[in-house]
Amino acid sequence: MLNLYDGSPLSVAAGYLHDVLEAGFDTTLEQLREAFPAEICELVERVSRYETCLARYVGKLAQCPLACRLKIADLIANVETLHLEPVQFSYRYLTKSLYTDRQLAHKNTPLAAAFLTEWRKQRRIYKTRNEHTKALACS
Repeated sequence: MLNLYDGSPLSVAAGYLHDVLEAGFDTTLEQLREAFPAEICELVERVSRYETCLARYVGKLAQCPLACRLKIADLIANVETLHLEPVQFSYRYLTKSLYTDRQLAHKNTPLAAAFLTEWRKQRRIYKTRNEHTKALACS
């Protein structure tokens, strides 16, 4: 994920820290605010998914170009590692993330669109690989 955006210390820190919040560690945003600068924590809050409403979450992301780029880089990294996950999880992830993909493409910058293009390419490769694997298993 780190090579997909600007590589600034702010981006690198937020890229790692948003996973700390989303991955179920016993860390809260308030604890991060005690340990890290406000601009990092603001970016972490935007990129981390707290909203139950996906449309609100995407809207919040689209208001900050750096948060949008970080999220897209995160989605690319997730798609690139889906081969490590069970097939059912992978298809659920791809289906759920399709909405985020389309919404960000309409609401953000040309740079974000470039990231989305790469993400779509990775997703197509993965889906093709899984379809081939399923066909071999059935024969």
